[in-house]
Amino acid sequence: MIFRFGEHYYLEGVSSFWETLIITIIGAFLGILGSLYIFRKTIRHDHKASLLSRESYLKNRLFFLSLLLEDALETVAKQKEYFVEQGETIKGSPFDLTLPKLVVSQHLKRIRTIDSQDVFQGFTLLFDSDENNIEKYKEFLGRLDFIDQRLQQVMVSNEKHIKTSITLRTKFKSIADNFYSIMPGLIAMNNSLYEKYLDIFNKLLLEKPLNIESFYNEFCVSMFEELKQQPPTEVVQRFIYEIRTLTTTLDELRHNNLYYVDSEISLLEKEIQPQLEKLLEFNKEIKGKLSC
Repeated sequence: MIFRFGEHYYLEGVSSFWETLIITIIGAFLGILGSLYIFRKTIRHDHKASLLSRESYLKNRLFFLSLLLEDALETVAKQKEYFVEQGETIKGSPFDLTLPKLVVSQHLKRIRTIDSQDVFQGFTLLFDSDENNIEKYKEFLGRLDFIDQRLQQVMVSNEKHIKTSITLRTKFKSIADNFYSIMPGLIAMNNSLYEKYLDIFNKLLLEKPLNIESFYNEFCVSMFEELKQQPPTEVVQRFIYEIRTLTTTLDELRHNNLYYVDSEISLLEKEIQPQLEKLLEFNKEIKGKLSC
């Protein structure tokens, strides 16, 4: 009986041990499952929050791009008009030194500082990534590049034409000073002719600002026509040569200014304006998408 009682007691202990172990294992397993569930739920929540944060960031990038683009296009339009005004002034006064108004703006450069991948991802977020929208995005970049490079080209041409104009005007003044020094040679040939053109010379060159076109027509051309009516003496031939030197320099000055207008400014309106209109339309679409 004692043996059986002990044996029975011993079996009861074993059963209790296994029950406790099994309960512990099940509890641990359920705890692991619970932890995994919470972990996965947290991951999904964090991932969703990350996606929302990324979307918000990309939309903010496009909003910033839209603001810069709006200001940049307004600046480009103003600069274009200032160049067109310069061209019209030059055509009306081709001998004068005409400087354009310049608009100081760095918006086009600032657009370049925005991460291009962010801009592209933001664009596809708003417009989807189908073939037509991708092509629209490429056109946007191409139009922006064209406007930037075209304006830079006009800036360079403008600086070149101004430097050449200044050089030719300086050359003209030097030749005019030399011509003034030899004018007394006309006295022996025709004193009245000398007095007439000395008076015109002094009057025109003392004007402020100097009206080169008036000097060209009223002095150079007029005197040249009168000298051709004189006997072809050595003195007459020398003055004709000097006048031709003056008019050649002034013709170069006029040609330099008008060539700048014809080769750059006259083309600017029809080249830039269509690009501006397309970019304004593109920016309007971005604003519409962002406001939704």
